[in-house]
Amino acid sequence: MSEVVSLRPDVELAEFLEFMWSDSKGYAYVPIKKPETEEWQTRFFEWPVDKDMVIDYIMSSSPVAEVYFGPALYKEPTSPVPENILGSNVLWTEFDGNAPKGGVLGDKIPHPTMRVRSSNEGHEHFYWHLDHFETEFEYIENINRAIAYTLQADSSAWDPTQILRPIGTKNHKRDRVVRLVSTSSSQYSKEFFASLEIPKQLAKASIVLEDVPEPLDVIFKYEWDNEEATFFRKQTMATGTRSSALMRLAFICAEKRMSDEEAFSILLNADNRWGKFKGRKDQHRRLLDMVNRARHKYPIDPEAQIDGLPVFTWQQLKDLEVHVDWLIPGILQRQGIMVVTGKPGVGKTQITIQTLIHIALGKPFLGWEIGAPRRVAFVSMEMGQAEIKVFMEEMDSILTEEDRALLHENFLIIPIGQTLMFDSAADQKKIEQFLEVYKPEVAGFDSLSKTTLGSLEEAAVKKVMDFADKIRMNHDCSVIFIHHDRKAQIGNKKPKNLEDVYGSFYITATATTVIGLWMNDRTYGIELNFLKVRLAKAPATQHITRTERGLSFEILQANAMVKAVGEMSKDEQGTSGKKSEPPSDDGGKANLSF
Repeated sequence: MSEVVSLRPDVELAEFLEFMWSDSKGYAYVPIKKPETEEWQTRFFEWPVDKDMVIDYIMSSSPVAEVYFGPALYKEPTSPVPENILGSNVLWTEFDGNAPKGGVLGDKIPHPTMRVRSSNEGHEHFYWHLDHFETEFEYIENINRAIAYTLQADSSAWDPTQILRPIGTKNHKRDRVVRLVSTSSSQYSKEFFASLEIPKQLAKASIVLEDVPEPLDVIFKYEWDNEEATFFRKQTMATGTRSSALMRLAFICAEKRMSDEEAFSILLNADNRWGKFKGRKDQHRRLLDMVNRARHKYPIDPEAQIDGLPVFTWQQLKDLEVHVDWLIPGILQRQGIMVVTGKPGVGKTQITIQTLIHIALGKPFLGWEIGAPRRVAFVSMEMGQAEIKVFMEEMDSILTEEDRALLHENFLIIPIGQTLMFDSAADQKKIEQFLEVYKPEVAGFDSLSKTTLGSLEEAAVKKVMDFADKIRMNHDCSVIFIHHDRKAQIGNKKPKNLEDVYGSFYITATATTVIGLWMNDRTYGIELNFLKVRLAKAPATQHITRTERGLSFEILQANAMVKAVGEMSKDEQGTSGKKSEPPSDDGGKANLSF
């Protein structure tokens, strides 16, 4: 896959560094390493005073050197040691080829604020932006370590002095450019990480080299099967697999109940051949941490207390804090799948676009609290450019200049007017390429029936929803589908419940949120029914109505509903049984309901 070339690398790098260090004052550590000589050059910059110098230094060094940075800021421009750390705005971890493909991190760790791909797929850095500047380096180390152990991340990921690659720089080892995968405005307090267990130290934190036996003595002391022996004897290990290979070897050593010194001897011998930590000052520390991680699975003392299966009592599970990252609190979760359904003409597309507009602006809508502005996308398969432009121009009529400027940055429109198949490899590639390049946090698709050429029965729907699951997790993107209900029939003249959604039950089973729209014949308003909200109690039904301008909606006030019902009753009395019709407010204009 060819690299995507950034059109504004200096701006993106500046935003990245501001994300890391904000306006905190301290010294930024930016070392570089020459690929040919493996020579390191260390350099500190005063932040934010030397911001422009940092950007120039990174951009000028990247073509000829491996460039790194320390997420933490330092007190003095002397040495990158824990005692010199001033603090950090972020927590982090690193994956050496095994980044979670599903994106699900469990209930103990919130979604990262930023994901960065450092080379090939699976090689990623995760960052969690804190809501404060953390000055206790022990806390940074402990939580980073807990995250690394929980997610099976790289063994070097938790060190507070860790250095990582900034975006836009070149990874000369892999001939790849470091790219941003996703980012958001989420910030986290310490409470979000309170349920993490700090890993116990079951192996020695340091080693006396005089006590380390020769690897041959260790090999002859224990029995090795052919597969284990062949694995250990490998002279080289492919880049990208070295960390996992060393960890596998650590598990083998721990399972054989080797001592810390014996396991260290085997790992040191292998690492000096495979080259993961060879030549690094922290080589011994990294290898010992691998021994410690292996001890959690295979302790020397089988009776030792280790992290086992997650067993809760009734009360403990009740008291467990689970944090949900809501885009719209109580309605749409981050990486959620929302289905907006209803009869044709009730306003499904209109309300979906308005929801996306308000998420992009970070403004409340229909009483829903929406936080910071986020980038969104709307894929129109029902309408082409000319049709969608008519609607957008009417919506634009009520926007401020500030709104328009923000939507220019945050609202993307893809008006293809034809099927984009979620069950086609070619179209899947197009969708993933779009998400990879533009990185929206929410993507709306109009409509679900246009995502497949098949009928919406189980086989076709399962492929569509499985791909929706994939993109929401892999690209950190919530998905909104516009859909429709079954037609009214004898015995069910008002199909507006969850089971009335057209197609396979797999649609609503996979969705995290389902919203149903229904035109109320008595109030002429629209019922907004929350048919399903997986991670919260479904809100009460809202009664809304269209606004006179802007193709938007507002909450229908109770007195207006009573008045409408009263007028309907009078009309029914004076029309000798004729059915009344909702009053028209189009003034002769084109009908823009959808």
